[in-house]
Amino acid sequence: MPATPRLRFEVLRRDGFRCRYCGKVAAETELQVDHVVPEALGGSDEPANLVTCCAPCNIGKSSIAPDSPLVEQVAADAARWAAAMQWAAKEGIEHLEEMERQCEVFDEAWGAWRTPQAELVSRASDWPGSIEMWMAAGLTIDHLVKLIPIAMRAPVADTWRYYCGVVWNTLRDLNQRARDRLAAGDWRIP
Repeated sequence: MPATPRLRFEVLRRDGFRCRYCGKVAAETELQVDHVVPEALGGSDEPANLVTCCAPCNIGKSSIAPDSPLVEQVAADAARWAAAMQWAAKEGIEHLEEMERQCEVFDEAWGAWRTPQAELVSRASDWPGSIEMWMAAGLTIDHLVKLIPIAMRAPVADTWRYYCGVVWNTLRDLNQRARDRLAAGDWRIP
C-alpha cells in the first residue's frame, strides 16, 4: 500500500522539509518522500523507512541498498518524532482540560449576575473562545473575573460587547506597562 498524502506530509515535517541526503530545503528544490530501504528490496511504507529527499538525490537509486548509518539515523529520528508527537498530544489534551476548568470558573462568575428581570445576562455563544484568546494574550482568569462587575454597569443588551471592550483596554494597558518596563531595562519578574 503506498504512503498516504498525510503520511508523506508528516515525514516531510519530521525531516524539517529538508533533503536528508544533501540538506537542500523546499525553497531550493522539489522535495519527495523516499524509501530508505527500497520497496524492491522489501522496504515498507512505515515512517521509520521513509525519508525526505530532493528529486536529484532520489533519481536512479530505486534498488540500491542504503548504508546502515542512514537507516539507523532515520529510525532514531522517527522514534524521536513519535515521542515528540505523543508529548504534544498529551500537552494538547492537558491544555484543553485546563481551558475547560478556566471557562467553568468564568461561567460561574458571569452566571452570578442577573438582569433587572432576574434573567441571566447574555453573552456571545462563542465566549469560551474569547476567554482562551485573552488568556493566551496574557490575562489570567482572575483578571477576567474581576472585570465582570465593570461590564455589568452597561445596558443589558450591550453587556458582553462592553465587557469585551473592557478586557481589550485592560490588555492594552498591561501591554503598555510591559513595554515601559522593558524600555526601562527592568525585565525581571518581581
